Amino acid sequence: LLLTLIVAGAGAFIVTQLVTGSLEERFNNQLLDAGRLVAEGMVNGEKERLTILRLISNTEGVATAIANEDGDALQELIPQLITTSDTDFATLLNQKGIEVFGWYRGPTQEEHSLRAGANFSSIPDVNMVLSGFDDGYGTKRSFVAFAEDGAMLFTIGPVIDQGNIVGVAMVGNHLSRIASRLAQSAFAKVTLYARDGEVLATSFVDPEQDVSG
Repeated sequence: LLLTLIVAGAGAFIVTQLVTGSLEERFNNQLLDAGRLVAEGMVNGEKERLTILRLISNTEGVATAIANEDGDALQELIPQLITTSDTDFATLLNQKGIEVFGWYRGPTQEEHSLRAGANFSSIPDVNMVLSGFDDGYGTKRSFVAFAEDGAMLFTIGPVIDQGNIVGVAMVGNHLSRIASRLAQSAFAKVTLYARDGEVLATSFVDPEQDVSG
């Protein structure tokens, strides 16, 4: 009886260890797959913003309208280029970093609003693009900034007319929407952090839930 108990206990221990190891390996593999899908999603999102940015910058009449600070002309050109995309924010700045025309969609609604007159000259990346700065990878840049509805990820680039920079085009997405889309594609909860560890956006339903660990 004692020998039977010892054998049974040893067998149960071995089976438990094998099952635990298998579950842990499966969990780690799922984390790796989710991380890969999230990374690919971020790259694809940047490609989409670059596509819209190039479309706006290279559309005939845009550069001239910026140079002339003609917001009405831009209103005729820009919305039709972006309304069917996932773009949440698109704006065109003059050489002083002042918004000539802007198109904005809130994070929780499909309606959009038009805007103008905002000053973006205090943003370092805007000034770098206006100055023609090239970091070896090109003159376009990406950065995170806070709008009235939360953090947004922007991709910006120069608008050029006859070889001269006449302004800047900016295209952005709400980080809350980005986190939600990434979570859906990766089948996992996704949290986006700043370099200092601050939570910028998360797909966790409860905003009070601790995601700092």
